[in-house]
Parts: sequence; C-alpha cells; structure tokens
Amino acid sequence: MKKLSVLLMCILIASTPAFAKCKSCKVEQANINCTRAYAEQLKKDRATISNALQLSEEQSKQRMELIVSTNKILEEKFSALDDANLKLRILKSDNANKDAIKAQEQAIKQIKKDIETIIENEHKTFRKTLNHEQRVKLRMIQKLQRKAVRSAKHPKNYYKSNPKLREFAPHIKVD
Repeated sequence: MKKLSVLLMCILIASTPAFAKCKSCKVEQANINCTRAYAEQLKKDRATISNALQLSEEQSKQRMELIVSTNKILEEKFSALDDANLKLRILKSDNANKDAIKAQEQAIKQIKKDIETIIENEHKTFRKTLNHEQRVKLRMIQKLQRKAVRSAKHPKNYYKSNPKLREFAPHIKVD
C-alpha cells in the first residue's frame, strides 16, 4: 500500500506542472505551445498510468494497439488545430470582419471538441480492458490528478494568514 501511495504521489507531482501550464495559456501564440504540451503530457500520462496499473501482457498489447490507432488521428487533429490557430491569428492581424473571425473560432472549438471526444473514447475502451482492481486504481489516479490541477490553479498564500512568517524568495512571482 505504501508503494502504491508513493507511486501515486510521484504521478501527481509529475503531472501537475503541465496541466497548470496548459490552463494558464492566454494568448493565441501560446495556444500552439499549449496544445503541443498537452499532447506530450497525454503521452507521458499514458505511460505512467500503464506502469501504475501493472497491466498484463494481453492488456499491454491491447493498450499499445489502441494508442497507435489513436495517435494517428490525434496527430491529424492537432496539426489541424495548429493550422486553424494560425489562420485565426492571421485574420485578427489583418483586421478581418467579425463574422470570419467568429467562424474560425467556431472551427477551432469544433476541433477541440473532436480531440476531447477521441481521447474520451480511448479512455472508455481502455477501461473496458481493465479488471475491477485496476479500474479502482485508475479512478484514484484520476481523482488525484484533478485535485492537483485544482490546487495548482489556486495556490494558497501562507504569508497572508501568518504575517510573522518571512516570505521565501519574494522577488519570484508565481502566476
């Protein structure tokens, strides 16, 4: 049990920065980097989760087949998303009419929705290959990841509640 909890904490710590970074993207220029970072983080999470669940040979083989088939589709979608983001930036820089910009934003939203659907379908088919104990572990890992993302979005200011504490490295600002 201790090994499992240590492993889950390692997963939690490793996955938090990429999710927090992805959520903090605010400009279109950073959106391209954000989607690439999300894709890389998705691959790392897949490998980490596979190791944590201790998959059998058959499950690992099914998992790899699923990943290979899904990666092809995701790469196409992410390249389409990059192209759509680039087109949106060009439209905004050329001061195009609002209808064209709105249509491009809708296209981007649809591509993102397609990516989420593909990922969700992959998760569903992967969950079907797991036994009960592995599904419980998977739910626990996902719960810890969600909690880490929420806590990374809202860091607690310990110096505000205790003014006697001296702030460590006040010149470094965390966004």
